[in-house]
Amino acid sequence: MSIFYAYFSSIGSFFSIWIFCLLQIVPFFVAFIVGATLTGGKAGDSKRIYESALLSLVSFAGFVLIFTSMGLVSTSLSKVIFNTLSLGNQIGGVVIGIIGLYLLGILTLDLKTSITTIAIRYLSAFLFGVAVSLAYRPCVTPALTEIYKIASNPARVGEGAALLIAYSLGIATAITAGGLAVSWALSRVVSDRLESVSKKLCGAFLLVIAGLVLSNNMTTYKSFLVGRFVPEAPASAPGEK
Repeated sequence: MSIFYAYFSSIGSFFSIWIFCLLQIVPFFVAFIVGATLTGGKAGDSKRIYESALLSLVSFAGFVLIFTSMGLVSTSLSKVIFNTLSLGNQIGGVVIGIIGLYLLGILTLDLKTSITTIAIRYLSAFLFGVAVSLAYRPCVTPALTEIYKIASNPARVGEGAALLIAYSLGIATAITAGGLAVSWALSRVVSDRLESVSKKLCGAFLLVIAGLVLSNNMTTYKSFLVGRFVPEAPASAPGEK
């Protein structure tokens, strides 16, 4: 399998029945991207789209890091992540919840300097990506099945890591494109009221995933999506019960 095949097969899953499995994370990442856009800059300022794109890249860096590490089941790092997964999910749920509360306007931060503001925004974006990746229970598509087989072979860890990175980057590309498209559309509207309502809706979406993670119901959510929309239940990802 080539890196290009892994990347484009991942993007292709958005145009197939597998999109219903990806709905575990798509609405929440889009909510984060849109919320980040509406939080930065002034209404009608196209520059904040570029800032949002950078935040998206940082967020997906966290997602790719954990997604790849968890998929390399023959490595010690993967074992450590799975052994501490429950704690990681609880911390991640809190992080997502805090971001949601901030977008809702319930939680405010009195930031003294622009450097502090930037640092917190980018750190929050990275931790959000990590948290979502820890909670994500991917459906194992045919391409991902082959990738996991390669990644589970200790002699092919490097190849498996490259393929997992490519596959997760495909997911990141598609979601970022969708999130930025919505953000761009909203940025064309200068209504402060519409922006405020949109930002609060994004915060509410993030509180939903925070609740799913903290209550350990992400697998229930996945089962609902798969059972309702996917004719045959796919295999489980490594480490998933």
